[in-house]
Amino acid sequence: MQFFKDPRSIRGESARLEEFCANIFSKVFVPTDFSQPEEAAIFFIKSISGIGELVLLHVVSKGETQTEIDASLKNATEMLEGISQELSKEGLKVTTRVVTGNPVEQIRTLAEEMDVSLIAMSSVGKDTMPTGRIGSRTYDIANTANRPVLVVRMKPVFAVPAA
Repeated sequence: MQFFKDPRSIRGESARLEEFCANIFSKVFVPTDFSQPEEAAIFFIKSISGIGELVLLHVVSKGETQTEIDASLKNATEMLEGISQELSKEGLKVTTRVVTGNPVEQIRTLAEEMDVSLIAMSSVGKDTMPTGRIGSRTYDIANTANRPVLVVRMKPVFAVPAA
């Protein structure tokens, strides 16, 4: 079992990340599931000075029929446009994307394709709010993305029942 990476590979990763660090907020990719923690993460991110562009993404991953998927795509597009309009009023350049598929794979792929400088997301989403632990999607993105990842940690705003 190897606990440490080969120093040559660390230097390579470091050099790769350095290309983003100079302009870390030039194009910030913000995936959202429209949960309260994700809304709070967007609110936090928009308060950072020097944001060049925000790219908001929602991935539709569920639907039993094409009609359900189409309805989810339409709803997500409308919601993202509403958020985009609010952010644009504050002087931010905002782009929105709605896609279907596996959220982790789509976030990683689109981050590369769109050449974003940073992926920013809440530590929890809809599926992990009751536990308050870091979500599996956030964990997977933070550990596998080829872009820097900012995890916005939320203090729970809900009561967690005692075990």
